[in-house]
Amino acid sequence: MNKILIADDNKYSREMLVRYFEMNDFEAISAVNGKEAILKEELMRPDLVVLDIQMPEMNGLEACKIIREKRRGVDYVPIIFLSGLITKEIVIEGLESGADDYMKKPFEPLELLTRVNNLIKTKDFILQVDLLENTMFALVKSIETRDFYTAGHSRRVSQISVSIGKELGFSEKEIEILKKSSLLHDIGKIGISDKILNKPCELTKEEVKFMREHPVKGEEICKVLRLDPKVHDIILYHHEKLDGKGYPYGLKGNEIGKLIRIVTVADMYDALTTNRPYRTAKSNSEAISILIEEAEEGKLDITIIDTLVLCKSASRLMKADIRNN
Repeated sequence: MNKILIADDNKYSREMLVRYFEMNDFEAISAVNGKEAILKEELMRPDLVVLDIQMPEMNGLEACKIIREKRRGVDYVPIIFLSGLITKEIVIEGLESGADDYMKKPFEPLELLTRVNNLIKTKDFILQVDLLENTMFALVKSIETRDFYTAGHSRRVSQISVSIGKELGFSEKEIEILKKSSLLHDIGKIGISDKILNKPCELTKEEVKFMREHPVKGEEICKVLRLDPKVHDIILYHHEKLDGKGYPYGLKGNEIGKLIRIVTVADMYDALTTNRPYRTAKSNSEAISILIEEAEEGKLDITIIDTLVLCKSASRLMKADIRNN
């Protein structure tokens, strides 16, 4: 039985809503103001919250902000505003506070019930997808556990990518895309055997061909997630090069977006500075030099490499020192 929390300072409205939802197989909980709604929401963990806007002690807008801040991700709870005070400004403020829907009093009970049921279905779907997404990130850890030499690789690539993105002034949404995509960029390696992952010498042509399938496999795995399309692009294209000699599709130039270019550079930098079965880690300066050479050959974006240097260097003179040597 789904639980619903109803906060309304009008006793008649509150009791009428409680009776109506109980008649429709809900467990209904009531509160007389926003402050009490927050306390009961925390205690009862309802499946949906209905808030009046004008209430004493704390209004519905303030209560919505607090509840939404507490209940995100797998804890997500739908919130509906139900009030006689519904103006364009109130609707905008309510949605910005985290509400999912709104209805004006007087209302049609069947319409309210339909909206409530639809939002609860959406909540259940979001819960399933978020749990699946968390499972994906757990799988990333499992890959790193299997491959001693790349343990922590995805997390480091994520940290580097985010640092570059922030230095370049990307938006919060773009930073989140960088964070998620870089954590998941090697998820396709799940299907690669330990024998290949940990081979102590260079791979054969056949093994290289098999390894190079991981971006496509990774993107296929992530199709079931509620991810931004740009996240999928980064997972799929992070081994592409500006000169068209990357893989899996040989994209070139402007076909490769800035976010993809960032993860490509971050991925290469961490790979170069980490011990691998067939070679020891290179120094920071050696790795940057290799990246610059690839940029001069038209493979990488030099502005991304310059930004990486700024992010990784304790002294911003390192870039000049490397280019002078």
